[in-house]
Order: sequence, then structure tokens, then C-alpha cells
Amino acid sequence: MTLHRKQQLCLDAIEHSFSMAEAAYSRVLAYCRLAPSETTEQQNDVMVLDAWSFVDVAKRLRSVIHNTPGLPHGPIYEVFVRATEALVDFRHYVQHLEDETFTVASSGRPIWGSFSWGLFRPDKTVEVRLYVPGRLARTKGIPVMNPAGREVHDAVDHFEMSVGDATINLSDIARRIADFRKRFDLALKSAPTQGGGDDAIVVIDLDSSPSATAT
Repeated sequence: MTLHRKQQLCLDAIEHSFSMAEAAYSRVLAYCRLAPSETTEQQNDVMVLDAWSFVDVAKRLRSVIHNTPGLPHGPIYEVFVRATEALVDFRHYVQHLEDETFTVASSGRPIWGSFSWGLFRPDKTVEVRLYVPGRLARTKGIPVMNPAGREVHDAVDHFEMSVGDATINLSDIARRIADFRKRFDLALKSAPTQGGGDDAIVVIDLDSSPSATAT
């Protein structure tokens, strides 16, 4: 495979991963806006599917970005990688679900994890909701999103998934991906071509844009 073709494949994968992550998270948010009385068992399962799909796509996006030719691993890249590090263990867990059954059983928590989020209202009140897919046994408790001290970005925010002793904030990761996408698209539009023939690639310098600052 030529270097040019490898970059093409990676860029295509990145573009579609951005889109799929956005779609999965948008569907999760749509579910979260429903009152519990408005949801069905199938909708509950679809939400769980969408949340795990987001984790899967986001983890793959992270891997593709790491291996894309012509994409320097500068400050913006490093910030994104660090901010999404938790995805690796979460994706590893669901890939080896059959091996985790007995471990999770002893915790009293469900195999598919638990999900909690906040509904932040204009009057500054917050409603925290929790969904647990499955029957609970004796447990030391189910993690629930704590809104105290959180910066709020949307009416539905801080959607958290918990598996075992690990918790990730999908809302934060979705924002990181959206911000990274803007910077990536901006850098790609102005990216110069390096080399020629089968080895011609564009150099996507995320840190060259005036608006690209690592935070």
C-alpha cells in the first residue's frame, strides 16, 4: 500500500468516525430529554446501544488519528489523546465481556454498566436521572452523576457511563471530539502537499492555525 493511499483511507475513516460519533451522541441526548414515562424497553436498549457505539467509534477515531500519515503529534493532538484515554479501557471491557461476567456478578452491578445524566434548567435547578439495564443484586451502590461544581454547556449534560469501578463522561468526550473536528477540518483545508507520486501526502498541522490552542 502506498503512503498516499494509506492517508486517503485514514482521512476517510476520520471523516466518517466524526459523523458517526456525533450521530450516536445526538441520539443519546434525544433519549435523555424524554421523561421516564415516555420511554419503552426498546428505547432504553437503543440508548445503551448508542452509548456503547459512541465509545466504540470514539476509540477507533482515536486509533486512526494516531496512525494517520502526515498528522504531526503536536500539542493539540496530545491534549485530545489524554482527554480520551479512558475510552481504551472501556472499549477493552466490552470486547471481553464474556471474561468479565463473574467479576461483575460479584459487584452486584449489571454487565452493560449504568448511565446517569443531568437535566439543567434555566431556574438553576438540576434533575439527575439514572438508568440501570438489568436486575441488581447486593451492591455497594451505583455511581450517579454529581452536578456540584460542574460547568454546564447544554440543557442535557454530563452523561456518564459507569462499568465496574470506572466512569467516563460522554458529554465531555463528545465536546472534545467536536472541538478536535473543527481544528482538524481547518488544518486540512490549508494543508500543504509533501512529496510526489504514490508518496504524496498532505501535512495536517493542527497547531499551525491561529485559533488552535491546546487547553
